[in-house]
Amino acid sequence: MFMSGRVIDSHEHAWTFPNEYDWKSENTPPGVSMMVYTVEDVLADMEEHGIDQTTLVATPIHGRGSPYTRECLREYPEKFYGIILLDYFADDIEERVHDALEQQNLLGVRFGAFLEYDSLWEVPNEEANWITDDGLADFWEALETHDSPQVQILLHPEQFDQVEEVIADHPEVTFVLDHLGWPTPGEHRARGARYIKLADISEHSNAHVKVSHTPSIDPYPFHDIHEYVRYLVEQFGTDRLVWGSDYVYHFKETTYWESLHFLDELSFLSETDRRRLRYRTFESLLP
Repeated sequence: MFMSGRVIDSHEHAWTFPNEYDWKSENTPPGVSMMVYTVEDVLADMEEHGIDQTTLVATPIHGRGSPYTRECLREYPEKFYGIILLDYFADDIEERVHDALEQQNLLGVRFGAFLEYDSLWEVPNEEANWITDDGLADFWEALETHDSPQVQILLHPEQFDQVEEVIADHPEVTFVLDHLGWPTPGEHRARGARYIKLADISEHSNAHVKVSHTPSIDPYPFHDIHEYVRYLVEQFGTDRLVWGSDYVYHFKETTYWESLHFLDELSFLSETDRRRLRYRTFESLLP
């Protein structure tokens, strides 16, 4: 299947062996233990599938601060952008934010909104509301001194109200919601009571969404999430949607090729739409 134009994967992961960087968490792909997927593995997949550049979204495996992700950006600046994890409530958070965002190609940070903050991404809680905590004031103040900083948010639809509050309060920050807002097929209908709240979020021009197959429980071409993508296109337009593979976290369910090419199965997308999702929207968000 032929693709025209560049391709930028907005959501990949890489981590390395514990003898290189300590493991603070064992949050590896489901069904495997102590699996390693290094930057060299990412580069090999990029070469095989014609990916020009990739954003490495740090996992909690090497802890907050994401030292391995930052090393990868230094070693391969022509290939990678980065999103890292920080301790957003740290006493010296201003210094940590400034140090991070001064690094070349480091775009911003990620919130695990549906997880207990102190658990380092290991305890889910759909009622968690720490992203609206007043204790983040110093973090936001530091972040907003930078040009086009990004906050990428892993959340569930039950948290759309609090996410909209945060997005509205920080119009100078670019927000990107991971994995379609992570609906559960069969539980969240695209125009159901909870998922439809994305329409309110779409009113904020600094809100964007990643399109990946991650929530799907169907095999390729992931028919169970097509309705969500259509709804996102209606609400946000393709100029505020970006494609991401989320590889290698779902490798047991699908391949990198399938993650990339399911966009070609969506008849409601034009070739211009696909180019926007695969690279143009991403490039429009760069500082």
